[in-house]
Amino acid sequence: MEMKGIEKTENLQVNVEDPKEKEEGKAEPKMEAGKGKEEESDYRTLLSTPENIYETAILPAERKELYRRVRVYRALSLILLLLTLIFAAVVIALCLQLQARPACLKTEHDDGAAQHLCTLELCNQLHPRVEKAVVTSTEKKDSECQALCSNGWLKFGDSCFFLSKLRNSWSGGRQQCQKWGADLAVIDNMQVQEFLTKKGNLMYWIGLNRSSGGQWMWVNQSALGQSYWGPHSDKDSCGFLIGKDMPTKSWGSSDCSYLSAYICQKKI
Repeated sequence: MEMKGIEKTENLQVNVEDPKEKEEGKAEPKMEAGKGKEEESDYRTLLSTPENIYETAILPAERKELYRRVRVYRALSLILLLLTLIFAAVVIALCLQLQARPACLKTEHDDGAAQHLCTLELCNQLHPRVEKAVVTSTEKKDSECQALCSNGWLKFGDSCFFLSKLRNSWSGGRQQCQKWGADLAVIDNMQVQEFLTKKGNLMYWIGLNRSSGGQWMWVNQSALGQSYWGPHSDKDSCGFLIGKDMPTKSWGSSDCSYLSAYICQKKI
């Protein structure tokens, strides 16, 4: 009987569970559940962050693109302004040119060169106010006919001058000038000499040649007065002018058969 009682007691001791262990076992799941809630709250905090990280990354790029567009717009505006100013200047220049062109202008084409048939008398007839006005000088009298010279011709004093770019002999250049109603240039004063020397940049035949008697003569049969010989020899038969030289010594002479540019002169 006592043995049985001892076995029952041992059985009871084996089957009895420690209440502390139960509490600890139950507490462990609670700890894990608490950890899960903390991790979940941290995750939600990250999802609902008060700062918009995308906005912080995008805004600088948008500003950069905006600044770039502003710079492009300013550059285009400046280009358009310059083009407008250039166009306005061209229009004004064309208007002034049209206003300066006389109504009495006529042209004929002779060997590719334009000739104007307008004379001072015809121009004065078409502009009677010039005749009625008080005229104090020749320059004022022909103020309405300042554009009598053909295209490519230069007006100086009472003459139109043409500085050719093609080369020819002295006689060949003179024949070409005569086809245009002109002749090789006669330089009879320092003003014309300075004008032609500064305007030209080549060697040009002028209307000066040596006569059979050895005297220098102009094509209008007048004898040579004031001369502007340079270091070039004056022993040949035909005279020429060198553009851009010193006006006081820009003449030279050469064989008349040599090819050179030439200067034509036509009285208005």
